[in-house]
Amino acid sequence: MSEKNKAISLVSLVLLIFSLVFLIQGISYSNKNLAQSIRVAEETMNSTLLSIQDFSFSPYQARVKNLILTHREIRAAFAKKDRNLLYRLLLPRYNSLKNENKFFHVLHLHLPDGTTLLRMHNPEQYGDNLKNVRPIVVHPTKAYFVS
Repeated sequence: MSEKNKAISLVSLVLLIFSLVFLIQGISYSNKNLAQSIRVAEETMNSTLLSIQDFSFSPYQARVKNLILTHREIRAAFAKKDRNLLYRLLLPRYNSLKNENKFFHVLHLHLPDGTTLLRMHNPEQYGDNLKNVRPIVVHPTKAYFVS
């Protein structure tokens, strides 16, 4: 092999190595940039969803809380854990809320320990503990959550 061919081969090899290094660096940068873009999009989406949820549920959360606090017979039935009376007393108000908002369909009444007392949307299912299923139940300050 002549000196000229050796030089051309060496320069070609060096160019190939540089090209591969730049290609790998470009792919790495592109992956990092894509991961950052996805992370920003997820944060934006989560923030938007939390805002929508707060905007949608806050009025109903206050209404359900007031419903329980202002109606003595509902409070008494809840204190006695009388599911049938509680269901009968809440049914007209529950139907009114459902008619008002097509997305309002679930209303849970649970005890402080997280045990379901009454599901207005499914009254036959009760007695299970919601702490493992619904994290909101763990926080007593948000006990009047509507979904």
